[in-house]
Formats: sequence, C-alpha cells, structure tokens
Amino acid sequence: LFPYTTLFRSAAARDAVGAGAHREAVAHFRLVLEHVDRFSPDEQARLLEEYGIENYTLGAAFAAIDAERRAVALNRVQGSAGRLAVSLRWLSRMYWNAGDRPNAEGTAGQAVAAAERAGEPGVLALALSNPSQLLMLANRTAEAIALGERAVALAREAGDDRTTSHALTNVGTASWFEGNPAGRAMLDEAHQVALAAGDTEDACRAYVNLSWNLL
Repeated sequence: LFPYTTLFRSAAARDAVGAGAHREAVAHFRLVLEHVDRFSPDEQARLLEEYGIENYTLGAAFAAIDAERRAVALNRVQGSAGRLAVSLRWLSRMYWNAGDRPNAEGTAGQAVAAAERAGEPGVLALALSNPSQLLMLANRTAEAIALGERAVALAREAGDDRTTSHALTNVGTASWFEGNPAGRAMLDEAHQVALAAGDTEDACRAYVNLSWNLL
C-alpha cells in the first residue's frame, strides 16, 4: 500500500497549492520527496520544482534553490529544452530572491539559450522576460524595455497570459522609471491580465510595482 500513500500525498500537495495552502503543500511535498526514487526521473524533476516553488513562495530561499538545482540537473538529462528553460528561469528567480545576482544573471542566460533551442514562443517569452526583470530591477531601463517588449509580443503570440503579465510589469515599471506616462497603463493591464488568469504571483508583482511608483 505504501506507493499509493506516496501518490496520495503528491496529489494532496498539488491540491494544497491550488487552494493557496502553501505551508501544507510544502509539508506534503517534503514527505513525498523522502521517497522520490519511486518516481520516474521526469516526475522527480516536476516534484522537486513544485517543492522549490512552494518554498520560494514561503520565503525559504535556500531550500527553494536546493530543490530547483536538483530539478535542473534532472531536466538537463531528460532531453526537453523547454522543460530545462522553465527550470532554469525559476532557478534564476530564486537566486535573485536570495540576493545572488551573479548566479541569477548567469542562469537567466542559460534559460534563454535553452528556450531558443526549444523553439516554443511561450517558453522563450518567459525566458526573455526574466532578464528584462533583472535589468528593470537594476534600473537599466532601456535594456529592460527592449527585452520586455520582445517578451510581450511572444507571449501574446503564444496566448500565455501569465507571461504577458510578467513582461508587461517589467516594461511598464521601466517605462514609468523613465517618466513615460504609458508605464502606468501597462502596469494596470499587467494587473488585470494576471487577475483574469488567476495568477496570484504576477497580480501581486503588478500591485507592488504600481504602489512603489505611486509612492
């Protein structure tokens, strides 16, 4: 019966994520990962990434990085450039969240290279939006806008609302930093797109950047 218990816990973890019960999700994922070898390498990578994202959401930066690095290592041997690009993008974000900009930037570049190999507009859009975000946060506004606009176009082409919101937040914030009044409209759109898609993280990013600029 033990394998069924493990599968039940992985399902419970994902249900908790959907319900916004992130601490509960982490607890379930942690128990599942004690027996991670029971899963295929592809599923191991997915479980580790989901666990990493939940730790990131809770602010457990180093636990998130450890899990995501393991997911990246598995995805490197799985053969899917798209999956690798997504994992590397997450790892870049987690490095930045932990205050490690050099690794955040290096991993961002690897994510873009993997996304270009994948040839999937939505994956490339997110991979490009990530360095756009890093550039915006460093006040390198012109570069942030150029990459972000490319990401917006690709995300819209792919019908990827989450990435559209992510990229619009970068472009809108950088534009507002430059004194362009269109920046606020972009942030408003980013916020509305994220809310309509049920995307909590990017809705919050838009709220934060709107608030910061208004202050």
